Amino acid sequence: MLFMLFADGIEPKVYLIPGYAWLTPNAGIYDNTAGDRQYGPCLEIRPAKKNEPYLEVYRLNELSVPTIIETIISERVEANP
Repeated sequence: MLFMLFADGIEPKVYLIPGYAWLTPNAGIYDNTAGDRQYGPCLEIRPAKKNEPYLEVYRLNELSVPTIIETIISERVEANP
């Protein structure tokens, strides 16, 4: 999931959160599947200031984007020899 956090006067913070992150939830990524079963699972992102350290591992920046692109390209090449 791509999550963008906007605030006045600064560039948005961009996070790329893989689906498997909810398998080990924390304060920033919450899995409330035990809640109301009528509507299915309830997976939440909690971007409160106090939860920023938990989300920081998923934050995209100028250093992480090239690594992600290289990984995608190499996996694609391996899948289609």
